[in-house]
Amino acid sequence: MERGTTLRQRTRALLWPLLLLLGLSATGLFSWPGRIRAISGNPALLPVPPPVRVAGPEDRVLIKLHDRQGAVVQFDRPGSVRLELSLFGLFPLPPMVVDVVPPLELVPGGQAIGVLLAPHGLVVAEMVPVREPSGRVRYPGKEAGLQAGDLLLEADGQLLRRPEDLTLAIQGAGSRGRPVELLVARGNHRFRTSLLPSPIQEATSRSGGRSLRSRAGYTAGVRWVAGLLVRDTAAGVGTLTFVDPRTRRFGALGHMIVEADRRPLVMPDGRIVRAAITSVAAGMRGRPGEKVGAFEDSQGELGIVDQNTAVGIFGRIVRDPPAGLVNRPVPVALESQVREGPATMLTVLRGERVESFQIEILRIRTLGVPPSQRLVLRVTDPRLLEQAGGIVQGMSGSPILQDGHLVGAVTHVAIQEPSRGFGVLMEAMAETAGLWKVPGGQVGRAENKADRAA
Repeated sequence: MERGTTLRQRTRALLWPLLLLLGLSATGLFSWPGRIRAISGNPALLPVPPPVRVAGPEDRVLIKLHDRQGAVVQFDRPGSVRLELSLFGLFPLPPMVVDVVPPLELVPGGQAIGVLLAPHGLVVAEMVPVREPSGRVRYPGKEAGLQAGDLLLEADGQLLRRPEDLTLAIQGAGSRGRPVELLVARGNHRFRTSLLPSPIQEATSRSGGRSLRSRAGYTAGVRWVAGLLVRDTAAGVGTLTFVDPRTRRFGALGHMIVEADRRPLVMPDGRIVRAAITSVAAGMRGRPGEKVGAFEDSQGELGIVDQNTAVGIFGRIVRDPPAGLVNRPVPVALESQVREGPATMLTVLRGERVESFQIEILRIRTLGVPPSQRLVLRVTDPRLLEQAGGIVQGMSGSPILQDGHLVGAVTHVAIQEPSRGFGVLMEAMAETAGLWKVPGGQVGRAENKADRAA
């Protein structure tokens, strides 16, 4: 009888851990990422419950603490480390890989910037039909092989900086009965093409029985057109997020610049320049506010854009931006270091002066959201609420600081509630900018792939 009881006890002792493991797995308690990131020399919290034991190479990993929140570990140097996990040290669990990156410090921005698709040129927004006096309908732009989104750089050898420059070139060529020669950029490809302008009839003003003539020498009753709707290369006002003092890399906006149909905008020769905020239109429910600014490009560009990504635009600083509020490098936080609670945002409301405003991180979202909207934010600063109503367009890229770390950037406003908005994690921006690497290449797990961009 005693031997039977002992056997049952031993069986129960073996079955209980298995049943516990199955139960915990079913309830999702053992659902952790298979790959995470940590900073060398800094304690990192692994999201594993106390029944799970962590083991790793002794020359790389120091297990410092294990409590109900998880295991606190520290890694001595950068590189990828495989950790073995087990239940009570007896039953193996799926392992975890930790990509250990070196500490990273960036100078927070907050300065207002103007974003230019190119230092000069005109963007083709649309091609329209032209009805000539003879009744014939033409598409001069299409006949020249142009497409919406093309960047017109030169007309008859002259740089195009304003729509008026193209108008003068078209009028001059048309009045002489010849096509205008265009230099066009499409993506990273440049080509030349000829566009034959079309005449359209205008009301002719007469004085003393003679037709008035313009300075270009063509009759005022006839105007020559290209059938193009164009706009300058200014993509708008935004905010500089950070500058890396070591590599001179910068990040801004926190989201992608897109065409009207949401396609990524091609920026073959993008630039950022200084901007001064002249006024702020406060946001209201259902109507986002915006910063109104003037580009200060007389001193040349601040930086050259070489990436237009889902988490912002990035490039190389060529001229120091105006002084900000925090003019020293601060540590960049990993996602695991960001917490729900108070934080501060750096941005400009007037002129070029960067100021600090109080916000709150309400939630850190994971699944099913774009990387530029992982942070859910709320403005709590009374002055910012009074003057801007909360988050407005033009604040995209405003850096977020928490606990002495650079944790993210503002990206979007919630249209129905301007006091709320969204942000991107600084970890994602730093990774995309190529600033956080480990031996073997770029690190990190893939991000999960409508509110208005701020």
